[in-house]
Amino acid sequence: MTTALQDTVHLLENIQFVSGKPAKSQIASIQGVSFIKIALKAGDELPSHHVNQAAFAVLLQGRATFPIDGKSHAVVAGSFVEIPKGAEHSIFAEEDSVFLVGIMGAVSEGEC
Repeated sequence: MTTALQDTVHLLENIQFVSGKPAKSQIASIQGVSFIKIALKAGDELPSHHVNQAAFAVLLQGRATFPIDGKSHAVVAGSFVEIPKGAEHSIFAEEDSVFLVGIMGAVSEGEC
């Protein structure tokens, strides 16, 4: 999916929180970066995993704990988190939370 410059994506509209699991939606793929929106209900977790590319996450809404390679990061709306290539990471939502995740390079089904 490629988004043209004139297209507008409203990241905080039509958020679908699903109890017990992260709700993920592909937003765009632009110049080798895949953008994914992840919504987590308060108390839910994106289980520990890794991707084979460098990535970043921006918390758009909420409050969460973001462990990366054993070090826990408390994040609030507006926080930017760098995820090194291959780093083990997870997310625990303290409040209903929405992340924009960018993964450098192609994303395989099931990653992130």
